[in-house]
Order: sequence, then C-alpha cells, then structure tokens
Amino acid sequence: MFPDLSRNPYYPFLKAYLFGLIFFSLSRLGLIFSQLDAVTATDKFLDVILQGVRVDLIQLGLVFLIPLLIFPLSFINGQTKHIYHSFLRLWIILSFIILFIIEACSITFINEYNTRPNVLFLEYLKYPREVFEMLFKGFTLDAILVIGSVLLVSRLIIVAFRRQNEIEYKLMHLVIWPVVIVLILISIRSSFGHRPANPAMFAITDNAMVNSLVLNSPYSVFYAAYSMKHEASASKVYGKMDIEKIYSLTSQNGPAEYPTQKTLTPSYQGKPKNIVILLQESLGATFVESLGGVPVTPNLEKLKNEGIWFSQLYATGTRSVRGIEAVISGFPPTPAQSTVKLPLSQSNFFTLASLLNEKNYETSFIYGGEAHFDNMRNFFTGNGFKKIIEQKDFTNPIFKGSWGVSDQDLYQKAHEEFLERHSQNQPFFSLVFTSSNHAPFEFPEGVIDLYEQPQATEKNAVKYADHALGEFIQKAKQSPVTMLSLAGIHARHPMIGQDMSAIDHNYRGRAIMQYYDNFAWMEPDELFVLQPNQEIFYGKYDFMNNTIIPNDQNNINYDKQLAHALLPSILYSQKLYRLPPQ
Repeated sequence: MFPDLSRNPYYPFLKAYLFGLIFFSLSRLGLIFSQLDAVTATDKFLDVILQGVRVDLIQLGLVFLIPLLIFPLSFINGQTKHIYHSFLRLWIILSFIILFIIEACSITFINEYNTRPNVLFLEYLKYPREVFEMLFKGFTLDAILVIGSVLLVSRLIIVAFRRQNEIEYKLMHLVIWPVVIVLILISIRSSFGHRPANPAMFAITDNAMVNSLVLNSPYSVFYAAYSMKHEASASKVYGKMDIEKIYSLTSQNGPAEYPTQKTLTPSYQGKPKNIVILLQESLGATFVESLGGVPVTPNLEKLKNEGIWFSQLYATGTRSVRGIEAVISGFPPTPAQSTVKLPLSQSNFFTLASLLNEKNYETSFIYGGEAHFDNMRNFFTGNGFKKIIEQKDFTNPIFKGSWGVSDQDLYQKAHEEFLERHSQNQPFFSLVFTSSNHAPFEFPEGVIDLYEQPQATEKNAVKYADHALGEFIQKAKQSPVTMLSLAGIHARHPMIGQDMSAIDHNYRGRAIMQYYDNFAWMEPDELFVLQPNQEIFYGKYDFMNNTIIPNDQNNINYDKQLAHALLPSILYSQKLYRLPPQ
C-alpha cells in the first residue's frame, strides 16, 4: 500500500515543481519546433532541452524559496498551520499565473524581436495604453490567443491547487526541512563554480535566439529587471546638458539615428589582413620596466621596435569587462556597469566582430576559463562573435587552475585555430583573453625562473604570462599565418575616438577614465575629475612624480568634459551605438 502523499506537508511543493517543469518544458518544445531550422542548425537540440530544465529549476527555486523558509511556522499550532497553507495555496496560484502570462508572450515576442522577452518587455510595461493598442491592432489573433490561454490555464491552476486533504504533520518533516532548503539553494545557484548560474552560462550556441530558448521567459525578464538596477545614468551623477549640445561638444555629427557614425578611408587597400587582439589580464605599466615598472615582461619589451608602442595608454577602468568594452567596442566608460553585463547591449551593439562580419571575416573569442563569467559569452554571441572557445573545449591541458587553463594552453589553442582558418583561406578576427595574472596566481611549476618567492605572487604570474606570450609570438612568426595585432577600421563605425593613423603635429592626446562614480578627463597639461555631489576637480597630473597638482578652479569651463561623461549613457539607453543596416 503506497502512502497518501497528498497528506504530506511537502506535497504542494512537489506538485508545484512537477507542474512547473512540465509547463516550461512543453512551452520550450513548442518554441523549439517554431524555430526548428535555427535550432537544428546548431546541432544542440537535446542540450537546449536539458539545460532548459536546469533554468526551470532555478526559476522554480526562486519562486518557492520564501514559502519554504517560513515552513516551520506551520508547526506552531493548528491556527498557524491553517494560515500557512492558505497563504501557500494563494502564493502558488498567483505565482503560476504570473509565470504563465510572461511565458505566454514568448512566441509573439520571439517572432517580433528574435529573442525571448527581456528588458524590452519591461520597457513596454511603462506604456500599457500604447502596448494594448499595438497588440490589438497589429497582433489581434496573438492577443486573443494569449488572453484566452491565460484564462484557461489560470482556471486549471486554481482547480489543481484547491484546498487539499487534512495535512499530517510529523517531526520528521521538520527534521528534513534544512536539507530541503539546502537543496533549493543549490538548485538556485546551479553551479559549483566561482559564480552562480546566469544567462551567459546557458549561451551554448553561437545563435543568440537559440540561446534564449534555453531560458524560460520569466527567468529572462526577472534577470533583466535585476540587471537594470546597475544602469546608473551619468546625468543623475554629474548633471544634465541638452542633447544637441552634447553631440556638438563631442563632435558627433552623424544622422539622428546614428549620431556617432563616421566613415574612414583606409590607408591600406590590399587583401584583408587577419586581426588578433591579445587581451592581457591585469597587465599594466607597473610590470613593464621601460614604463617604470618591475622587469617581468622582457618578451613584451622586445615587441616595442616591431610595431606601434603606446607609452601613455590609460585604462578606462579597473575591471576586465571595462577593458573588453573599450577594446572591442570602443565604448567610453560610464558610472554603470560595463555594457558587457547590461541588458540593452546584449545584441545590436557595436563591436569589431559585428563590423568585420560584414567584411566576411570569421570571428572568435578564445578564453581559457568559463566564458559565462561576467556575461562574456552572452555579450559576444549577441554582438558578432561567431565562435566561442572556452575551458571545456581544451583537451588535456598542461595546467588548469581556478580561473581556467594556463596561458600556454590558451595560446596553443589559438595557434591551432589560426592555422585552421589559414588553411581555409578565410580572413579572421580573434580576441584572445588571458587569465593567469589573476589571484590566486596559479601557473605551471618549473616553466620560468621565479622573480620572487613564493611562486604564487602577482609578479611571478605576470612573468609567466609574458613567457607564454613570447612562445606564442615565436610560433606566430614561424607560421604561414599573417597577423596584425592592431588594424585600422575601414568602414562606417560609431566609435568616438580618433584615427591614430592620421594624427598630425597638432594632436593632443586625452584619456577618459572611470573609477566607480568618478569620471576623469586627462590631457598633457590638464586634469578634470567629475564626482557626484561635489565641485569639479581641476588640476594637472605630474607624470614624472605620479602626483596630482590642483589648479585654480575659478571660471573653468568643463562643458566638453561633461558632454563626454554624459554621451555614453545616452548612446546606451537609446540603443544608438550600433551599425546601420547594410
């Protein structure tokens, strides 16, 4: 005789989980078949389904965590038991109705925007009248089907979770409660790695739309809402300025829909060159002897006379994703998080890859760690990178640390990838991102003569990273593949910087830097620092002594600096930083 599970106090949760998993899985299958050609082309049909179940467990765990946390209250007495189960029934019914409403919008949203409901879904909620008019004028049948299905399923949910039989409470139910909570938290985190699961972890293909099918729409929308809290507007931090004045002061004279658009005439008109960017984790001037640092980068120093050497190149910020934003997109920094992590820039946001795709380049991101870290995979796949190579793609690496495989493994993989592209006579662009120079500074033993003891120090890690770089450069020189580490962009683009190949003797360099809410504009003889709720700082940076010298701030005009601080937030929020259609 089987026990009557309906009398178990955990039965409503079990039934709700099964209901949720079946509902989300059926919805995902329907969406997969509606986009079958795209899904089939990725050869990830089963992965989309299985990883989707993982996302569903995250979403359901988030929904039921609160009622599970207060579960012990139902053991106090008969009255609290009655109140708790009435509350639980209402919670389950309302939660599923909300989840279903969002999920039911998926097919229409995908057909219109080629992705699941996301931050745009939230943006539309601000304009209910316009949205309803749009739905009933342009999507009448869709709207009727969604409303009808919501009403039908809502009724089914209410019936399915009507008041159940009298609950039997036993001490064992309370004893296993901590175990249940731990299991729920594990399902929500869904990762034993450095970071909990996020949408980038489920970007398992090079097709952004297919990646969105792995998610469920409530998860996609709620994650977008969570991400939006990081979207600090520069105008709220530094002050306001008329938008036309901003464009004028920043010399942005493009059309209204692409205000920063420029067209450059290339100095090189020959056969397309391969382009490789080696993005070195945390490698600053403090580790380059000729720039005043410690002597741990001899291989980098050797390259000074073999190309263009920038001796006064300042970082836009202190995080890797800020560097990615600057190098790959040429996007200025803001008080908000890097655009690599913000929702409005996950597609149709300018990158070198999206530009070079138009020139028939193969584009790739090669990283020794997990590409979902800092949302990199999501950002790259949505913005032009056709291929992502990450830790799971390395077979038998010589060394694997906390942040992924060693730089030697990384460069070997990159070298093999470039040779393959060369054999196909296909021009390529690749971003190779290292990770050895990152705490806890792990790298293979016996490869370098240590700069200091013990082995696991930052200087030793940099020396190892430089050693791996030197090996890669030697291989590159001996291979048939021709590469450029930097190249002029020969097309229309929205980047606001200056063409370094066409500067004259009147050129005045400038650096734009962001440190949390502090925005700095530095020229050879001037320094402006904008800070929230404070007067602007005006002075000069002493390059010889690495000190800041304040100057008289009376009658200082800093409109140009303020305009440059405000511009990127406008470009991001209005989705203006993009390429025009071909």
